[in-house]
Amino acid sequence: MAAWGEDFRAHGYRTVVVDYPLRRVTRSMDYAAGVARVKAQDGEPVIAYGISAGGTIAAMLAATGVVDGAVNVIGPTDFTRWYSPVGIAIMLAANMSQAEKTSASPYLRLAGQQSPQLLQCGIIDPVTPYDQCTRYVAAASRANTDTQLQKMTNAHGQSVADRARARNWIEERWPAAKRSGKRAITTTVQRQRLHG
Repeated sequence: MAAWGEDFRAHGYRTVVVDYPLRRVTRSMDYAAGVARVKAQDGEPVIAYGISAGGTIAAMLAATGVVDGAVNVIGPTDFTRWYSPVGIAIMLAANMSQAEKTSASPYLRLAGQQSPQLLQCGIIDPVTPYDQCTRYVAAASRANTDTQLQKMTNAHGQSVADRARARNWIEERWPAAKRSGKRAITTTVQRQRLHG
């Protein structure tokens, strides 16, 4: 996340990398939500941004209205219907009970309070099926029309151009933070540590 952080700092944002536990997805989400709530006490916008599992957490924070907005880069949104388009064994979901899959699925937590969201998904991503992204955007858009989907061509990663498109999306929605000389907060939920 070093290049990502430098890019956003160069554009006037304060970044915080959340080092979350991944053994239990719901615990990771709870942990990231706690960090976001603490940062929100500063009175500045909090934007969650994550890739893969971090993208799922960012989507959950936006789906439940914990953050002001989120960017989900190729993160699964519905573990109850998750499969690998190219047959990659996905051990994370294999170890989750049905209740955990339901609880950890941002798609199933959309309840009308969601924040603006950007999903960047690859058409041929080996981990996250593209139809998950289109279903999620369609459902989230019903309550918050500021939900967008951007197609990516790279496989389970974000190119520099995709990162710039995500940054532009954020800057369009939270320009006052930069114009007023304040620094917006961008919280990332990407770094993973495998512990309980």
